[in-house]
Formats: sequence, structure tokens, C-alpha cells
Amino acid sequence: MAAKTFVPRPDSVVIGHQTFTVSYMTEDEWSEARWPEEAAGVTQEHMGFIGLRMEHNLTENKLRERLLHEILHACWAVTNLTHLMDMDGGLPDDMEESVQLIQTPPLLQALRDNPALVKYLTDTNR
Repeated sequence: MAAKTFVPRPDSVVIGHQTFTVSYMTEDEWSEARWPEEAAGVTQEHMGFIGLRMEHNLTENKLRERLLHEILHACWAVTNLTHLMDMDGGLPDDMEESVQLIQTPPLLQALRDNPALVKYLTDTNR
């Protein structure tokens, strides 16, 4: 039986106008960086950085989910939704639908601009 092969993990993603470096961090690296203990990932728009915490029992599929979650945070940041939240009145009552409508275009564009990312995220090898 042939060994499983994995699609290489992306080391950067383009979201909107910005390139984000993706770092796969060991537990020690995570602690040294002083990222929150309870967090599994971080996105720093101003640094163009996505950090993913690599626990010893983390499956590749869970890592893909974690990466996409952080990409959604990056989409939120590049669409300036943070500023909308701070405005008087905040987001409209139907916030979830509004967020999905706003985030869909940059997410779709990020997937189009990063074919290696799509291949990685959709790989079914565990």
C-alpha cells in the first residue's frame, strides 16, 4: 500500500490587498510568542501574520479548519468590519447574515488568489 501524501501547507495567503505570512508554531514557540493559552490561532492584520498552534495530536483536517478560521478573521480585518462594530449603532440587527454577505467576496477572492491553499484545505488525507 502506498504511503499517504499530503498537499504542502501554505506559508502565505493573499487576502484582499494584503499578504499574510502563515506560521505553524510548536507549543514552545507559541508560549515564547506569548499568544493566549486558550487560543488555537491568531491573526494580526497590522503585521500580516497568521499563527497556528500545533498541538502534538492535531490532525491535518483540524489544522485546515483552524487555518480557514484564521483566514475569516483576516477577511473581517481587511473589510474594516472592526470599524463598523465601533460606530454608533454597530452592525444591523441581522448581524450574521450581514457578516456573511460582507465576508463572502474577500473569502472567495482569497481562494481564487491562492490555488495551493484551496488544494491544501480540500485535501482529504487525514
